[in-house]
Amino acid sequence: NQSFNAVFDNDSTLLDVLQRILYTGYAEPVLEFGQLYPVREDPQTIHRQFFSPDNVLTDSLKIEFSNFTPDEPDGVEVEYMDPDTWKTATVKCLLPGDAGIKPEKIRAFGVTNKTQAWRIGMRVRARMKYVRKFINFSTELDAHNAQFASLIAVADNIRNQSGRVTAVTSGRTLKLNQ
Repeated sequence: NQSFNAVFDNDSTLLDVLQRILYTGYAEPVLEFGQLYPVREDPQTIHRQFFSPDNVLTDSLKIEFSNFTPDEPDGVEVEYMDPDTWKTATVKCLLPGDAGIKPEKIRAFGVTNKTQAWRIGMRVRARMKYVRKFINFSTELDAHNAQFASLIAVADNIRNQSGRVTAVTSGRTLKLNQ
């Protein structure tokens, strides 16, 4: 159960307001083709697009790994509004093995439920701990086939194990580009 319970009492842009409201539901606003719509990172099983050396620009594929560092936070502390006292309260979000000595502090504006605050913090903590591999590449119009936060597949060049069909002869023979 996700809800947003807050009042905006200062000037803000529409995008700022939407970001704060959607954050409580683990989503973020995305502008696509002139329209704003919410995108939520959820488990997915269907790939929206496949990127291979055929549609990735030459030498643009970079894979980076981020190792743990000693000064990295070892937990998350979420500040939310307690619905009984209407004062700020905090909840610690720790994964197995976390000491919680130096947690990253975040504020869950609009959250008045301890469980919801904990869930937000656990999503942030899991992303901090487990998302360590970053794949960057450039492509052309193929990028329009995928949307923000959609599941895609990326393949590197595997010589003599793959190819693109360039011709079909006599109905049973395929000619490949490699």
